[in-house]
Amino acid sequence: MRITNGMMTNNTLSHINLNKLNVDKYSTQESTGKKIQRPSDDPIIAIRALRFRSQLTEISHYLDKNVKDAESWLSLTEEVLSGVSDTLSSMQKYLDQGANDPLDTQDRGAVIKTLKGYRDQIYQDANYDFAGRRIFSGYKTDTDMIFATNENVKYQITEQLNYNDFDTISKVFNKVDISNGPEYIDSSTNDTDAAANNGKPSPDDKTDIHRLRLAYEGLITDKNGVVSPADFTLSPQGILTENGDACTMTVVAPAADGKYYVDGDPTKAEVDPYRPGDNEIYVLSDTGEVIFGVDAYKAYRNEPITVTYTKTGFDKGDLRPEHFFDCTRYKEDGTTEDVKFDSHQQDINYTVNFNQKLKVNSEGKNFFSHDVIRDLDDLIDGLNELELIEDKIKNIDKMIADPGYAGEEDQKKLKSMKEAAEKERALQGDIVQKGYEKSISLYSKHQATVDAEIADIGSRDSRLQLNKTRLTNQKTTLEDLKSSNEDINLPETIIQLSAASMVYDASLSAASKVITKSLLDYL
Repeated sequence: MRITNGMMTNNTLSHINLNKLNVDKYSTQESTGKKIQRPSDDPIIAIRALRFRSQLTEISHYLDKNVKDAESWLSLTEEVLSGVSDTLSSMQKYLDQGANDPLDTQDRGAVIKTLKGYRDQIYQDANYDFAGRRIFSGYKTDTDMIFATNENVKYQITEQLNYNDFDTISKVFNKVDISNGPEYIDSSTNDTDAAANNGKPSPDDKTDIHRLRLAYEGLITDKNGVVSPADFTLSPQGILTENGDACTMTVVAPAADGKYYVDGDPTKAEVDPYRPGDNEIYVLSDTGEVIFGVDAYKAYRNEPITVTYTKTGFDKGDLRPEHFFDCTRYKEDGTTEDVKFDSHQQDINYTVNFNQKLKVNSEGKNFFSHDVIRDLDDLIDGLNELELIEDKIKNIDKMIADPGYAGEEDQKKLKSMKEAAEKERALQGDIVQKGYEKSISLYSKHQATVDAEIADIGSRDSRLQLNKTRLTNQKTTLEDLKSSNEDINLPETIIQLSAASMVYDASLSAASKVITKSLLDYL
């Protein structure tokens, strides 16, 4: 084969170019730190790089966003609930003080004032938010747990109750009436106590009053305070008692004179709200209590009970019904439905690892119970009753000292009246003290519920930290794999670049010798 000068020149230039490409290749690798610059350089490396980078992007998203947000949410929730638990613990200490015999009504009133402050603090804590979202309100993260102001809004509320929701309370009956002084006393009776109590039996207490206490008071009334019995339903209805009688339900409410009447109507029958007939059920619209007669209680105690009622008007600090019950909110006209709410579980889950989700929220309905409010309301009501009785005794003392009642007969009646009132005070004082003792146990249970939620948060946080550790380890492993797949070995690349440069220089030197002669030099 004949080799021409042109062929030698072309081959030499081709080899120089190849050597130059090698120099450029290693120079680029040294500058970028990467093995390839385009997928065509090495498809295998390119495919692996895409896979590693995709996985690293997901892991970085979990670690830097989801896990971090979940940690913040859980941490804030635990911090708030720990404060609530401490508050409930403090309340129990004050309740223990209130249960002590030496405390008088004024001292117990001071205790109540402190307890109300603690209670208000608990429900302020219920409105905590995380990044603008309420942490205890389920999916309704833009809605407070409590009413921030007094609102004249109407809700129809459905509560599901059972045997565990029944409790037993005590009330003082046959109270002394001093509204008309000794002139009102029936002196025809030979019973001194009865005479002192307007011919009624002596004050006594009844401790087997069975009731269901609803979440709210001031029920089934419109904005003008008018009772609307048709807006209250209790099911099942008409259960038969052991005697074969059907249980009946009646709505009762106080009228302007302070006495209770059927439907709150003074033209209808007056009733004692805490003394229904054996097969009767009284609904007290003002207090939100459902009082069962003896036989009615036996008939209903093992039944699941559904109570539906309407409430118009909520005070500042009241819990919003939509976070706790199936309910319907009405527009301002009070008849047009606005929004329906249901009380199904509302878990907010974050994806914290591949195919792994973690619940980050805690629903306030599980521990910010209405009972925390209502249990204290019972104490307040009992103490108010005791204060009224003590005021009654003071008024009797004033009548005894009044010259207008200086007569022997009036003095005798007034002293008998005072004895009956003091008995009434002793009975009510005992009820108040036992109420404090009972409340210690109730608030201990409230605290146990909060502590159980804190423990559950701790368990979820442990799972989160475990996933965080795994993700961190996975990220480190993937970064190592990604680096070994994409990144150059710098010392090795420098050596290769140096060798390629030497080869390139040598090829240039050789080329200068090859192409120095031409055909003309031989002619």
